[in-house]
Amino acid sequence: MSSNATTHTTLGSSVILDPFIAGIPRLMSAEETIRVVGVGRTKFYAMIKSGEAPPHVVIGGKRLFAVDDVAAWINTRKRQSAA
Repeated sequence: MSSNATTHTTLGSSVILDPFIAGIPRLMSAEETIRVVGVGRTKFYAMIKSGEAPPHVVIGGKRLFAVDDVAAWINTRKRQSAA
């Protein structure tokens, strides 16, 4: 079984849900996102506070970032710096 798949049991049978098929975005922790973005932790949290960081959700007290949102955020900044 893939480490990215989720197993869901319904009426005694197991169904494997692939996040892409189920429409569920892959999520990264703040620490993973910091590594991808390439800024320091303090700077990143300042960016969150000011609204400059990628969009995120808070689930179970953890700040999580969708991989697609982070990629789009990075690509937007690449285009801005090229202009």
